[in-house]
Amino acid sequence: MKLNKLTLAITTALFTTTSLANTQLNDIVVSANKTEQSLKQITSNINVITAEDIEAKHYTTLTQVLNTVPGISFTSNGGLGKSTSLYLRGFDSKRTLVVIDGIRYNDPSSSSGAPFEHIMLADIERIEVIKGPQSGIWGADASAGVINIITKTAKNGFAGNANVESGSYNTQKASGTIKYGSKAFDASLSVSNIDSDGYTAYSPAFDDIDQYEEDGYRNTTVNAKLGVNLTNKDRIQIIHNEVNSSTDLDSYQAPDSDTTYGDNEYKQSKIEYTHQAPTFDLSLSHQRSLSNWEYGSPSYSDPSTLSVSEYDGQVNETQGIINWQYSPQQMLSAGASITQFEHKNTIDKDYSSKSVFMNHSHSFGKTVFNESIRHDNYDEFNNKTTYKLGVKHPISDDLTLSANYGTAYNVPTLSQLYHPSWGNADIQAETTKGWDISAQYQSVSVTYFNNKITDMIDYDYSTYTYGNLKGTTRIKGVETEWKHSFSDVDLALNHTRLWTEDPQGEELARRPKDQIGFDMTWFASSQWGINLNGQYIGERSESNATDYYALFNSAINYQANPQTQIYLKINNLFDKYYQVVDGYATAERSAYLGLNYQF
Repeated sequence: MKLNKLTLAITTALFTTTSLANTQLNDIVVSANKTEQSLKQITSNINVITAEDIEAKHYTTLTQVLNTVPGISFTSNGGLGKSTSLYLRGFDSKRTLVVIDGIRYNDPSSSSGAPFEHIMLADIERIEVIKGPQSGIWGADASAGVINIITKTAKNGFAGNANVESGSYNTQKASGTIKYGSKAFDASLSVSNIDSDGYTAYSPAFDDIDQYEEDGYRNTTVNAKLGVNLTNKDRIQIIHNEVNSSTDLDSYQAPDSDTTYGDNEYKQSKIEYTHQAPTFDLSLSHQRSLSNWEYGSPSYSDPSTLSVSEYDGQVNETQGIINWQYSPQQMLSAGASITQFEHKNTIDKDYSSKSVFMNHSHSFGKTVFNESIRHDNYDEFNNKTTYKLGVKHPISDDLTLSANYGTAYNVPTLSQLYHPSWGNADIQAETTKGWDISAQYQSVSVTYFNNKITDMIDYDYSTYTYGNLKGTTRIKGVETEWKHSFSDVDLALNHTRLWTEDPQGEELARRPKDQIGFDMTWFASSQWGINLNGQYIGERSESNATDYYALFNSAINYQANPQTQIYLKINNLFDKYYQVVDGYATAERSAYLGLNYQF
């Protein structure tokens, strides 16, 4: 493998500065293997975003915070609430599984995976980005990895917080959380609302976006939890998440098509029983996800009339997991699940799967091993067994090496199979094989990853339907990340270099070959904190991709008292003109003033 000059220069520069730092791996608890473990016990590449990270920079959407993670890029057809695609290590959205409090968020009524544009950040405890093929643990939709979102659970006593924010494009945001916890039970309720006039979704390159009509967005998100402790070992928890949103859209190449809209509703519910004993724990759960989205636009046959399409999706999953800690260094997890996927209205179809899975985590001396295996039995596709193997070893106090190999299994969605306009009932499941190897020296980590997708499912522009790209699609790259804390300054820098190739030898569209992230926070005093973060997106292949660009954002925090924080955030600090997708507008310099109050 040849590194290009930029990759080599950044990697060399980061390693030469590590003598300033001697950071140790934090004992962070993560759920990468479907059970809580120390980060030291996990071999997979994981980026953990904490509540403190989110609150310090006042991100509004999941897209904004994930944009800071190495190996992740986005495209969007306009501003807030417009159709958004995520690329994790070069894989697109439908190959990344999104989970919120253990509930699948990927939409079975869509061809695009999870609706990233509608996931707001409210009451988040942490976000885990687990990279590499994870089907051996999580099943289908996890070829690129898993984005695992965990919301906060009430502690002892009464607590809450309120946030208000106002700014550019007449954007108003308000959220509030109330929590109560005791030995007998705990409960929490979080509600957030955002309303923005926005700006035009579609705009020809270099046009002034202010000359066109505004395409607004409204979103209300509700998260509720109730946990009852039946005994000191037995607990029942009920979780409900709900998103209602509405966005104004533009028809293609029609900046002022003010009749085009999208209304969306997502509901996820889960009931879970857990039993915890000294050496093992058991969980039994049933979860249900409902999605409904309606899209209206001028009819092609008669532009004076509105053509409306409505889609409903539903996922029901029943799952059981047993975790057995049979020695201080060894844990075995085993589980089974039954899942049904259903698409209503335009497509009255469904399919189901039954699965069994097992994960083994153990260590010999300082060396950590993870092994997982899963068997999926779909009633519409061939049975598939996937697995993952991982090892991590500290060479010294400063240097740790790790390696992972995994396989993945992605099935087509019901929309890709049966939609009357673009469906193809002959689509077969695709398979992925991938591996990575990482080195972490003090505060620098470097990871090389290599993935091969066989018979990749994609849209065929010659037939205007979905199908399998016969042959092998290759995605590989290098991620480099450096973090360091000085006395009053936190610094972070990352770089991703990506190579892609489809079966015809062409590059995959819209993936940046080079991507650089920068973050600096200066704690000027006990009351003042100033953050500056930036991102460079390099050259991308054709298919509506735009030129490279660099953006910077800033946030200034003032802690008035222990309960009250006032902040100002500025996005696109230097008012850079750019487009992520050719013909779709992006925000100019925008500013937002907000207040957080905790009680």
